[in-house]
Amino acid sequence: MRRWLERTAIHAGVAGAALGAIEALWLSLTAGGSAMLVLCAIGFGALGGTLVGGALLAAAAVVSRPHWMRGYLADLAASGPRRVAALARALVGLIALALLALVAYRMAVFTHGRFNAAGAVGLLHAVVIAVAAIVILFAALVGSPPLEQLLARRVVLHRATRGAAGLITLAILLAATVTASVLFLHRAAPDADFRPAAVAACFALLLVVTARVDLAGRIGRRGRVAALAAVAALALASVATIGTADAARQRIAANGIASGVVLRALWAASDRDGDGFPARFGGSDCDDGDPRIHPGAAEIPENGVDDNCAGGDLTSAMLAFRTRAVPSANPPNRQNVLLITIDAVRADHTSAYGYARKTTPALERLATRGTRFAWALTPSPTTRRAIPSLLTARYTSTLAFEEGKEVWPPRLVKKRHELLGQTFARAGYHTAAILCCTTMFDKVAGVIEGIDEVDASAARIKKHSAPHMEESAEQFLSAQASSERPFFLWMHFIDPHNPYDQPAGGMEFGDKPIDRYDAEIRLVDDQLGKILDALDRSGLASRTVVAVAADHGDEFFEHGNEFHGRSVYAELERIPLIVAVPGGAARTVAEPVSLVDVGPTLLDLVGVARPAGQNGRSLAASVLTGAPPPDRMVLAELIADRNITRNLVGGFHGGWEVIWDLDANTWELYDLADDPGTMHEVSGAHGDKLAAMRRELAEQIDLELTPLPKERAPKRPPSGRPTPRSP
Repeated sequence: MRRWLERTAIHAGVAGAALGAIEALWLSLTAGGSAMLVLCAIGFGALGGTLVGGALLAAAAVVSRPHWMRGYLADLAASGPRRVAALARALVGLIALALLALVAYRMAVFTHGRFNAAGAVGLLHAVVIAVAAIVILFAALVGSPPLEQLLARRVVLHRATRGAAGLITLAILLAATVTASVLFLHRAAPDADFRPAAVAACFALLLVVTARVDLAGRIGRRGRVAALAAVAALALASVATIGTADAARQRIAANGIASGVVLRALWAASDRDGDGFPARFGGSDCDDGDPRIHPGAAEIPENGVDDNCAGGDLTSAMLAFRTRAVPSANPPNRQNVLLITIDAVRADHTSAYGYARKTTPALERLATRGTRFAWALTPSPTTRRAIPSLLTARYTSTLAFEEGKEVWPPRLVKKRHELLGQTFARAGYHTAAILCCTTMFDKVAGVIEGIDEVDASAARIKKHSAPHMEESAEQFLSAQASSERPFFLWMHFIDPHNPYDQPAGGMEFGDKPIDRYDAEIRLVDDQLGKILDALDRSGLASRTVVAVAADHGDEFFEHGNEFHGRSVYAELERIPLIVAVPGGAARTVAEPVSLVDVGPTLLDLVGVARPAGQNGRSLAASVLTGAPPPDRMVLAELIADRNITRNLVGGFHGGWEVIWDLDANTWELYDLADDPGTMHEVSGAHGDKLAAMRRELAEQIDLELTPLPKERAPKRPPSGRPTPRSP
């Protein structure tokens, strides 16, 4: 038994350390590396590999004992028709599993998206997994004799399964299977992140290799002792140093896969009060004995406790500016309001913001008579958080979402917040929406409260629904041309969202994902141009305020990630925002503003008061006169939920961005003047500036994210993790 444990530990630990080395190389290439990062990645790999790999090897030893499994392994070891039949049975089983998984995925998306039935989705997956397992077992047990009889007649198969030819055949078969699987999965679930699965497969392969070659048996007794000592030393060294290795901890928490899992497991194991924030291993909890006090807690004014570990208590008087309704600075003018939002458009990929490719000529045209906000920022780089923030003018973590793991996507609690459509309706406006989708944009999600007329017919179109939405907009504008009642129309386009597909007949920039992304931005911009033309033809342009914005950007591995919802760097945070009023002039505002400012701005421009409780400020003076916007730090939040593993808060002010990782308890600083893409972290060279930005971020989050006196602090989000509120 001792000998078996020794061999198992060596095989698993070496495989884990090798995986850690691969991950350390990947982290260094994508996010910058250091000696501590390499040590921690390899050490975490050795630690996790020993635990997980040991369990897998033990399970394999148990599974291989039954007669049917020994027979199947014997078939694989044989040559000729037996081996080919065994491989064919495995391939048939995998194909069956893949097809069933595709059916399950499509049905789950339909069921959840159409009916928000999370329970049915879970049951569906459980049934599919059970059926797939039965199919695989059936293929492995029953399929052998017929296949052997069929394959025995093929002499070429006898030759192809012996010696070097057999190895070459096996390699070709594996390569073809892997390639086909990757292409199939990418097509079936283009939004999914397959990197964890790839890492798991890599570890399984390394584990099989080390066990198959019997590494422990080849290195002898002294070698085994040395290997065990090395694995243990690496694991202990990584655990002992991760708490002080800030840069390594931040990179592993942000981009690590296997190493990230181990780090989060350490945090979870050391979290004494169960609030989701530990004090050990670099954690940031200032009181690990009280679950009410942690960096993600909401500050409670005047309770004598620093609830969020920011270093002070808050007074109710400091929140007074958020408790009052704000009258408009302009008299009511009954102008129409057209608000257009586009999914996943980053500012630096629009020609209106200086991009070399002509992706947004219509947006450029709008900017010739409107105000372009050079540093408009989303409050959260994911649609399910950004759109509710836009329509309530509130930062993400101040919103009340329905509780429970079965609630997905997040839904606003009814009647807890006044939405933009409700405010316009109360002011006598005809309110309407033309939307790309139903999920996240329907009555269940809570974002269309107050909207009289909702056209979501574009949801039936699988891809590139922008032309259909443009036609609906023309019909709406034509109907409103003779109406004396002002309207508020909100449109949301989805086309630039991944997966990226070249629009048929659209402008082509190339065949890479980023090229197709640009082509989809141009597709939406073409429709924007037609809508602006329709405004002119209908005579509505002279009495319509137009605002165009995005909900967030997209990432193309600038910081080691793809798509969005994984960081608060500039490629995700910086969005286009242009607001044009009738008779307006071209202006550019350089100071940072937020998407939560859009609603208050539109209301102020048409002379409508805005409700209390909002975080957004009016930018109407900037649009009308070019005055600078309110001078304050603009916040960005990333909140852990079912699909997001990180808790981040970022602050933009004075040409700088500071990012606080609530989990890793690390800080980053970027000089936006010299580095608008936030690619070069400079806290080491600007220690005083980092300290000042940290203080300002703590103060601003206390002021903006603390629940108001009559609002109950929102509880845990669907993930079960605390909602981050302040550092």
